[in-house]
Amino acid sequence: MTHTGDAHHDRLEDVVDRYLAVWQAADADRLGDLIDLMEREMRYRGPFHDVTGREAVVAVWQSVFERIDHVHIDIRARARDDLVILVLWTFRFRTGRRGMPHLLEGVSELRQNTDSGLIEAHLDHWDAAGQVYEDLSLIGWIIRLARRRIGGRPRRNAYAEGEGEGEGEGEGADDDPQQ
Repeated sequence: MTHTGDAHHDRLEDVVDRYLAVWQAADADRLGDLIDLMEREMRYRGPFHDVTGREAVVAVWQSVFERIDHVHIDIRARARDDLVILVLWTFRFRTGRRGMPHLLEGVSELRQNTDSGLIEAHLDHWDAAGQVYEDLSLIGWIIRLARRRIGGRPRRNAYAEGEGEGEGEGEGADDDPQQ
């Protein structure tokens, strides 16, 4: 016999499973499938975007997925506490004419609506300075210099160094601003 609470929990899990399957596919053409899994006023926040409204969220992701190549999202772990789901992920992609490889690691905080079970917030937490800006020539040199001065270590781009999925030559932690 299924209890009402069990059915509601199953519905919550189903929404998250379907949502993450589309998100993980990283296919701009499939992102429209997320609309039925989102609250109308869903909020997405990440280091570069903060938008409200499910159509705005889908538009942001479509724009991102259309500008990068060879996207692979690996969901490494997932945890739930009632209506909050934490998703630990690795996001690999390539950019530019030379296909520069990139690797981002972060956590997404998904929040579900109590009544509908739909996703009402997707909040991304990851280090833009260390994982994006540090790969840019001039600003990366400044960030690496600042890290050294405060005693921090420059990060390694394992994906660009061939340890991640795929191969490539990434910019390391040199001090050369002309890199």
